[in-house]
Amino acid sequence: MSSTGMSAPTPCMVPSATIARIFHDVAFKKKDTKITAPAVLLSGEYIRLFVQEAVLRANEQRLADLSSGLANGEEPKKDDLGDEENDEEDFDFDEEEDDHRGLGVSTQIEVDVPPMDVLEARHLAAVSGLLLMDF
Repeated sequence: MSSTGMSAPTPCMVPSATIARIFHDVAFKKKDTKITAPAVLLSGEYIRLFVQEAVLRANEQRLADLSSGLANGEEPKKDDLGDEENDEEDFDFDEEEDDHRGLGVSTQIEVDVPPMDVLEARHLAAVSGLLLMDF
């Protein structure tokens, strides 16, 4: 806090010059239209809040997907779908066919990787409609 009792302003995520340029190139119809510095700063704060809210909502969506077993694009298990019949036949490779691949060395590393804790674009896409309506 400063000596006047007010907290320091949060730094803007987007430079003021960029925001002013966007207004000038996209929003203003007349080339000689001006925008004040406080208006640019307020717009920057609005952008910061929008991005922060988008990340928070997308993270909530990610956590919901994680708890429902749909983490990071995993397919739902057959048990989760209520379909216990196996309509597809399992295909087994013969061990003899492995000899034709070259010295019996696998070209793929088989690792049991746990689901990653990653926020993805699909999480943001899932919340984008309501996010835009709220802002």
